[in-house]
Amino acid sequence: MAYDLLIKNGLVIDGTGGPSYYADVAVQNGRIVGVGKFTDTATRVIDAEGRAVAPGFIDHHTHYDPQALYDPLCSSTVQNGNTTVIVGQCGQVLAPARPGDHDWYMEFFSDREDVPLQAMRKGIDFSWETIAEYMDALGRKRGVNAGILIGHSGVRRYVMGEEASHRVEATPEEIETMRAVVREGMKAGALGFSTGAGNTSPCGIATDNERHALAAVLGEVGTGVFQIAGGSDRGLYGPLELSKELSLQTGRPAMYNLISQQINAPEDEWKDHLNRLEEAFRAGARAYGSCLSVTAGPIFNLRQGLDTAQDEDLVSPHIMFQGMSTWDSVMALPVEERMKSMRDAEIRASMSAEAVEGSVAQGDTGTDRRGRAMRGFNRRWDLV
Repeated sequence: MAYDLLIKNGLVIDGTGGPSYYADVAVQNGRIVGVGKFTDTATRVIDAEGRAVAPGFIDHHTHYDPQALYDPLCSSTVQNGNTTVIVGQCGQVLAPARPGDHDWYMEFFSDREDVPLQAMRKGIDFSWETIAEYMDALGRKRGVNAGILIGHSGVRRYVMGEEASHRVEATPEEIETMRAVVREGMKAGALGFSTGAGNTSPCGIATDNERHALAAVLGEVGTGVFQIAGGSDRGLYGPLELSKELSLQTGRPAMYNLISQQINAPEDEWKDHLNRLEEAFRAGARAYGSCLSVTAGPIFNLRQGLDTAQDEDLVSPHIMFQGMSTWDSVMALPVEERMKSMRDAEIRASMSAEAVEGSVAQGDTGTDRRGRAMRGFNRRWDLV
C-alpha cells in the first residue's frame, strides 16, 4: 500500500502515558492509519531518526479568534508545539454578529486582549453572521487545528444589541432566542459554551438564571464543555462554584480560571482551593481548574508610555509605580528623555527610595481602566 506520508525511525511518544518506543507512523488522507514498522512506499517520507514523534499540544485557552483569521498558524503557538487551539474563551467571540455591528466585536478584543484594531480591520472581512459561518471562515486558511466555544457575551450582544452591556435582566423571549443560538452553534460543531460572572462584559452582568438557562442547552444536546472566566462577584472561588453548579445541572464538564496562589494571600490558600475542588468532585461535579505553568503577574516594559492598554496581566510601568512621585514624573516623559533621566544619579536614588527601599511611601495608586482600585507595588523585586 502507498501512503501519503511515512514518518520513519522516530522515537514515538504517543500521549497515552506509556513508555516511548521506536516506530514508523503512517498517514493517509490526513489521518494516522498505522504505527509500527512499514516497508510500503509513500508519497512523502520523513526520516525522524534522533527525533521524537508525538501529538501536538492543545492550547485550550486562547483568544486567537481574530488572529486565526489572518495568521493561519497563530504564529507563536505552533512554535511552542501546539497543533490545536481553542478559541471563544471567557464569553468573548466574533460570532454571531449582526451586519453593521462588527466594530463592537473588534473593539471588545482590542480592549480586553490588546489586539490592535488596525490589524483586525485589515485582516478580518466579517463575511459571516452565524456561528456556523464563522467556523467556515476560520477553516478557509487554517494552519492549525481550531475548535471554538460559543461565547455568552457575543450571543447576548447578537440578541439584545447595545443593551447587552448594561441591562442585567434579559426578557424570557430574549433568553429563548439566545438558547436557540447556542443550540444552533452546538449542532454546527462548537465544542461548548463560555461565560463568566462579576466582570463588566455583557456575560459578566447577566443573571445566574440566564447563565443556567443557556447552559441547559448543553445538557439537552448531550455534548460540550463549559469554560468559566476568572473574576467573580462571589469572590476568589466564584468561578469554581459556578463551574460546579453548571456541571451538576447539565452533567457536562466545566473548566474555569484559575487555581493559583496569590503572593499576598495566606500560604495555604492553594490547599483550601484544592480542598474545595475535591468537595465539588465528591458532589458529582466535573469542575476542572486551569493552572499556569509560569508565575503570573504584571509584565512591564520601561519603554511603554501612559497610553498603554491595561489588563490584569499587562501593566505599564507608569501604572506599576503610580503614586511614586519621581516615577510618575519620569514615566510621563518621552522615551529618550525618560532614558536620560534614568541615567541621572540623583533621580535614580530618588526612584530607588520609592520603589526599592520603600523609605518614601507610595501615594494614590489610582484605578485601572475598569474603575477598580489598583494595588500598590509590594516591592517583591525577587519576583521581578
